[in-house]
Amino acid sequence: MGTPTQTYVDPSIAGDSGAGSVGDPYGDLQYALNQVTRDSTNGDQFNIKAGTDEVLGAALDLSTYGTPAGNAPLVFRGYTSAANDGGIGGVSGDGSYSIIDSSTLDYISFIACHLHNSGAAKILELDDYCNILDCEIDNTSGGGVKLGNYGRIANNHIHNIGGVGAVGGSCFFAFNYFKNGTNDFTSALQLAAEAQAIGNIFSLDGASNGIEATSLRWICNGNSILSAAGTGTGIVLSGSDAWQGVLLNNCVEGFSGAGGKGINFASNTYPLALYGHNAVYNCTTKYSGLGDVILNLGDNEELTATPFAKSGADTFANRFTYFAPADTGNVQGGAYPSGCRLDKGAVQHADPAGGGGGGRRPRGLYLGV
Repeated sequence: MGTPTQTYVDPSIAGDSGAGSVGDPYGDLQYALNQVTRDSTNGDQFNIKAGTDEVLGAALDLSTYGTPAGNAPLVFRGYTSAANDGGIGGVSGDGSYSIIDSSTLDYISFIACHLHNSGAAKILELDDYCNILDCEIDNTSGGGVKLGNYGRIANNHIHNIGGVGAVGGSCFFAFNYFKNGTNDFTSALQLAAEAQAIGNIFSLDGASNGIEATSLRWICNGNSILSAAGTGTGIVLSGSDAWQGVLLNNCVEGFSGAGGKGINFASNTYPLALYGHNAVYNCTTKYSGLGDVILNLGDNEELTATPFAKSGADTFANRFTYFAPADTGNVQGGAYPSGCRLDKGAVQHADPAGGGGGGRRPRGLYLGV
């Protein structure tokens, strides 16, 4: 696979027009998909210009364009003046429609896009080997993003979603920021079989759960989960076969409403694989229902003070400051493996001046996308 063929779309100009070049872009995304001859050797990248939303009259339809493949994927990416320049391209469901709604389409990526306004429909459903990177996903009473297997959902702002914010099996969920809005998550992140949740931040309230594991061989490592007097659960094992999981280095706070729980193992009838170095504060029940563990590393704290700095506003832009680890319990420097100098939770504090290595970055900056 070489460089994908570049096609440009500017939603601010007349719809069924243009030639698809950077100087003469198409004016409508669906029209562009219907006009382009699919590059079956290198794949295609559709660059969506920032500034004016593409407003859909139906979910995007690839029947004319064709079927993406492993050697020829399909990428939708925002731009401002040139491909890959970091501009955020907007796609709206016009209060009614999913962006794409397919359980069979593989090898599709959305990068640097604002995907939103789907009414009661889910924002996006795709199947295997799909990626959602550096996107804002919001404003639906339906679900957020549903993937099949082997995808990545990373560095996204996912908020104001009813239902499940993001779900997939054998997927890598990393460095995302989930927040309730007018619409509240049922569970912000749902881990199907063999999924991984690493370095995510959650700001919740009401009955919302943070992370829900529904099947086997999942990993939940270094996440920060905060609720405002919530009645849900920070991390919950909801499936009877949610076993052989890894639960390390997470911080949970604020599920202090009636029935609220920090970490709940109640449905887990099979042993966890690895468990330790978690921290829970201000939850009605801090830990509940732990059964057999193959390797229990200990240091699962019941804190007496918040694990988060809470400096400034609880926003996407300020998330690394607000959720910076507080110096309480073993939160700072207490992550597994012991002695690694990593903090519990999704964000790392800065070493003091002269600490022999300079500032330590938030986990959310490690991916580099």
